[in-house]
Amino acid sequence: MTKLFSEEGYGFITLEDGTDVYFHKNAVRDAVFEQMDGMEVSLNVEPGEKGLQATVVQPTPPEARYVDKRSVAA
Repeated sequence: MTKLFSEEGYGFITLEDGTDVYFHKNAVRDAVFEQMDGMEVSLNVEPGEKGLQATVVQPTPPEARYVDKRSVAA
């Protein structure tokens, strides 16, 4: 999930374990930075000067979010 500071051109992505990862708008691919608030994303992470930093951020495709939990009859 993303949280933006759009006027400054950066944001944070909260990982499932609660860790916040910094990203700059230049790392965004296949999306408009200003429209990413609250969006689920995929990202590449590297250590930065002040903690973790995302080097590539892109929307998670809808098909990647869907998990079919139905049991398959044999």
